[in-house]
Amino acid sequence: MKLLKNILISITFLTVLAGIISSCGQQEYDRVFRYYFEAELDSAYTRIRKAVEGEEEGLYRVGSKAIYQHKADSLKEIGMSEYASQENIDYAYLGLLAAKDVFEDSKNPFVSSLKELIDECHFTLENTVEGTLPGQFKPGAKDSLEISVGLAEAILEMPGLTQRIIDRECETLIHALNRYDTFLIGDFVVNVENAGFEKPGSNQVNFNRIDGWSCAGMLNNWTNTKPGTVKAGAVNLPSAPEGNCVMNIGEYSHPVWQRLNERFHSGCTYIVSFKAKINYSNPTPKGDDLETFVRSRIITFQKYDEANPDLSENNIQVIHEMSFSLGVERTMDDFISCEQYFRGSVAPALDGKRMAIQLLSHEGAYKTDGSGNKSVTSSDTWIFVDDIKIVRTTSR
Repeated sequence: MKLLKNILISITFLTVLAGIISSCGQQEYDRVFRYYFEAELDSAYTRIRKAVEGEEEGLYRVGSKAIYQHKADSLKEIGMSEYASQENIDYAYLGLLAAKDVFEDSKNPFVSSLKELIDECHFTLENTVEGTLPGQFKPGAKDSLEISVGLAEAILEMPGLTQRIIDRECETLIHALNRYDTFLIGDFVVNVENAGFEKPGSNQVNFNRIDGWSCAGMLNNWTNTKPGTVKAGAVNLPSAPEGNCVMNIGEYSHPVWQRLNERFHSGCTYIVSFKAKINYSNPTPKGDDLETFVRSRIITFQKYDEANPDLSENNIQVIHEMSFSLGVERTMDDFISCEQYFRGSVAPALDGKRMAIQLLSHEGAYKTDGSGNKSVTSSDTWIFVDDIKIVRTTSR
């Protein structure tokens, strides 16, 4: 009898202990999943607080914040209730994720990005020729790209466009452009306007009057008022490699640059070539003779305002850059041929972005500020550059 009593007591104790363990485990499970719900709820309220409503691209449609706020508040009552089961919390958490997707779809999509790609496709179709010669595209290539363009244009006419739809169509159109590249026979010559600086062909012309090219101004503000400061520009030169004029650019100038009618193709290889030599290079104030370089950069703009282009380092992304030594002193030797070769795979994330080329002279010495940041030293060094070419190819 005593043994039976002990057995019953043990069974009762184990049953109670199992219930306690089960309850603790369930509470721990609830606590863990409540944490994820709380984190997503905080993210939702932060997203609502920072979001801006309006009619412009990238802004949320008017009234969308209030809808998202109401949904988040309703789910908060469910998920944060002290009586909420794990099923209730899971339901509220998944509801927040769905509400976030709906809210993001209420953003005015960047339709302009798809329109720009469509324009690039039309530009490509208008400026390429089908045939069997190098630089031409195999017969039938245009038909495939035209179909993709037509589908993209139809998408633009659809009501209720979301950013996800725009992103998907941009990716599809970029793939179509890359596929079109595979029909290229040999190399494709990218158009560089006024590549030899022959227009207008006058001496020491400010860059805002040279077709196709721009100069962002002076690197040092004091040079704007310094008497006799020479501006970058086109210079008549009897020994010009191409035509009669060359570019004359110095250490005091920002890079000369040109935005190209070419979008970056990550599936191709690019070859940038030009010719350069030192115009003159005076020693530094300390009497040092420094090596002179010309730097070529292929870039894209994060945002581009044609009326007021921003070439700050915060607004440009460098696809590839390379510096070429021109020696220490001016010599009577011919121009030095420079060739910059890079594969599109160096920057796959920039696929489809409009490209630009920058050219700048600098010297083989740097100055360091108090924070340890390096910058190119300024000195009275000028170089000539001419005969700029850019080739895109799938065969190398």
